[in-house]
Amino acid sequence: MRRILCLLALMVPLSAATNVYHIAKLEYQVIDKWYAHYIETQYKKAKDAGASLIVFELDTPGGYVVDALKIKGIIMDSPVDTAVFVNRNAISAGALISLSAKYIYLSRGAVIGAATPVLQASNSFIKASEKEVSVMRAEMRSAAERHGRNPRIAEAMVDESIGLTKKVDGIDIEKGRLLTLTTDEAVRLGFVNGSVSSVRDILTALGKADVPVIKGEPTTRDRFIGFLTSPVVLMLLLAIGIIAAFVEFKTAGFGVGGSVAVLSFATFFISQFLLGDSNWMAPAIFFVGVVLIVVEVFLVPGFGIPGIVGIVLMFVGIVISFGIKRLEYGIVVLLVAIVAATIVSVFIAKKLPKSRLFSALSLTADEKGAIANDNLERLLGKTGTVIGTLRPAGQIEIDGNRYDAVSQGSFIESGTTVKVIKVEGHRVVVA
Repeated sequence: MRRILCLLALMVPLSAATNVYHIAKLEYQVIDKWYAHYIETQYKKAKDAGASLIVFELDTPGGYVVDALKIKGIIMDSPVDTAVFVNRNAISAGALISLSAKYIYLSRGAVIGAATPVLQASNSFIKASEKEVSVMRAEMRSAAERHGRNPRIAEAMVDESIGLTKKVDGIDIEKGRLLTLTTDEAVRLGFVNGSVSSVRDILTALGKADVPVIKGEPTTRDRFIGFLTSPVVLMLLLAIGIIAAFVEFKTAGFGVGGSVAVLSFATFFISQFLLGDSNWMAPAIFFVGVVLIVVEVFLVPGFGIPGIVGIVLMFVGIVISFGIKRLEYGIVVLLVAIVAATIVSVFIAKKLPKSRLFSALSLTADEKGAIANDNLERLLGKTGTVIGTLRPAGQIEIDGNRYDAVSQGSFIESGTTVKVIKVEGHRVVVA
């Protein structure tokens, strides 16, 4: 029995160390939250496959520091060694990711460096504050020290105030210049492990030339999540949700506008869940905001505290769904969406109420069923009877036909005679 158990124990490591996991190159990939999530899933797959080495093929112009730090943590915490293959570019955040690995190999003509954090201002970029530069400098230094690389070279990639000398560091860089190394320079300085042409060259250098390679590439699901969580799509989802909610408000009753709004906001929050950046709190806060606005519209006359608090909670729910470390990013996405939605909503309010397309969104009902409202302005000044209670929205009957209507801020009991005092597109206001 003991011999059998020993044989079984030996079989596990033998089968678990028979392959290399290659995370394939994504051309000029920006380091963002989707990429950080994608790399995390790739490392899990590599672990499940029993890989003895992970070759991370990288080509990036940089990206968000918070996501680069997440990838750095993934690499450093992995029980499996990583060899980063810089196939062309490891700029900015890419340099930090590269330094996190045990081995670094560069392709011919590759570059690594220029890692100072920057902020976007209008149509240009400006250097981040000294606090952020200091943090990035420390991250680069610690990553370099972990694997025996010159920490001064790593720091010079972040801070141009650090000068290097050929006598001490092997290269002359005067203060005021940010360091970026070519393949030949990095190899000569011993900052990387070598220059290669392919993943197979790396395996040969590490004595794993005959080890099978499992190639990890984005699945259809990965690409779909990447599409859903791109800044442009997130802005569009929010803008469409806001516009649809506006259309629903302008057309009494729950119809196409309300359905589109629900679908847009639901898709937005689901996309955030897929990357693991959000939890139940964000949509819960958003939902409470929606409830308060509904209370304001249907139960509380006028526009007061419930409505204002509701709008604030909706915005808070949207912003925090991006994650605590990305609040600024969330605010920018929300503001752009609001501006775009406002422009489109103004256009709708001015141009579409009299169009046939907009008329189809609002229906009145008579005894025979629903018919389209071509022109509700003809109701202005007419009197009718309330069907059910206006809270303040509900229905009225005029000349035997029923119409969706809203009172001028107060409840009106069933059976009360009312007069149409205002028509805004397909919104009938009575008193």
